[in-house]
Amino acid sequence: MKNARFLPILFLALSGCAPTRPNQPTATDESEYFVANTTESPGMSRLGQKRLLPDPHGGLGTTNDLTLRVTDIQLTKQYTVLFLTFGEDRQPSNYQSGGSSISFNSDARLLAGPDHEHLKTFRFVKAEGIVLSPESQTVQVGEQVKFRLYFERLDKGTEEFSLFECEDTKDQTCWNVRGMHISNPADSATAPNRR
Repeated sequence: MKNARFLPILFLALSGCAPTRPNQPTATDESEYFVANTTESPGMSRLGQKRLLPDPHGGLGTTNDLTLRVTDIQLTKQYTVLFLTFGEDRQPSNYQSGGSSISFNSDARLLAGPDHEHLKTFRFVKAEGIVLSPESQTVQVGEQVKFRLYFERLDKGTEEFSLFECEDTKDQTCWNVRGMHISNPADSATAPNRR
């Protein structure tokens, strides 16, 4: 979430950079070891490869904040992990302020389902590299913050989902990302029978 007084100015600055995915985190327990992505469709990457942004075909979604990018999505045995980057590489010529205040709302959740009446939610578990609201951290112009968000693991068969942090207000912009995709096929035991 970012202080909204900087939002109009930051919308004017579109980044042409190609950030890379953050380094892989060190697993603190067995459930955090990442499962390699076996999808080899165009636009998708294998674990450990660099992904260029923007990535319109790789399932990384679209966000309401031009300074926020989802750079990777991974499934572990226990979590759905979103890798994100906040910040601009270059300073806009009309930028007068010293930076932005950011944090993440722990009430955030992942949403998946065919429509608003049948949404399944996956709770936020923890964050690495960013503070949680009501605390905040300042990001200076030209600085980038790379962080990871951990949510409950998506159910097998759930492959399309969105991040909902909160509702935007006049004072803050929430980080909501829609249209994310990851290969997560249903187990044959749970898949519906087809004749």
